[in-house]
Amino acid sequence: MTDLTSNDPARNVLSVRGIVLATLGAAAVAFALLIAVVAPAEYGYDPTGLGKRLGMDRLFTASHSASVLWRADGARRSDTATVVIPAGEGVEVKAEMVAGQQLLYSWASEGGPVFLEIHGDPTGGDPYSSYETLLSIQSGEGGLTAPFDGSHGWYFRNDNATDVTVVVETEGYYQLLGAK
Repeated sequence: MTDLTSNDPARNVLSVRGIVLATLGAAAVAFALLIAVVAPAEYGYDPTGLGKRLGMDRLFTASHSASVLWRADGARRSDTATVVIPAGEGVEVKAEMVAGQQLLYSWASEGGPVFLEIHGDPTGGDPYSSYETLLSIQSGEGGLTAPFDGSHGWYFRNDNATDVTVVVETEGYYQLLGAK
C-alpha cells in the first residue's frame, strides 16, 4: 500500500479553481501597477492620484521636458571646407556655435583613412569636451547640437605615408566654419 503524504507531488497540484484564482490575482496586481505606476510615468495619466504621491508623474515630466520644436538663432548657412593634410599631421575644422545651435555634417577623405576626434572648445578657455573618437575612418555624417558656447568640430590626423584630402560639408546654424 502506498502512503500519500503532503510531500507527494501528485497531492500538490493546483486545482482548476486554484489556477483561475491565481491568474485573476496576477491580472489584478498587473492592472493596479498599470494604473498607479505605468500610466503616470509613461503617459502622464493619473486617475487615482497615487502616481503623484509616489513621484511617478515626475518621470513623465522629465522625459517630455525637451521640446520637439526649436527656434533658429541666426541665419541658416551651408559651407564646404576642403583641407589637404600632409602625412603625419593633423588639422581642425571648426564651427563657432552658441549653446543649442545645430548643424548637420558630412565629410569624406580621399587618399586614405584618417584618425578623427569630434570635440568642442568652450568660450572662456575651459577644457575641451570630446564627443567621439574613431581611429581609422574614411567618411562620416551626422548632426551636432552645441552643448555650450564655443567652437565645435573635427580634428583629422593623417597617419598615412601620403597626403590626404578631407572635404567637410555643413548646413545649419553657426557663425563660422574654418580650418586650422
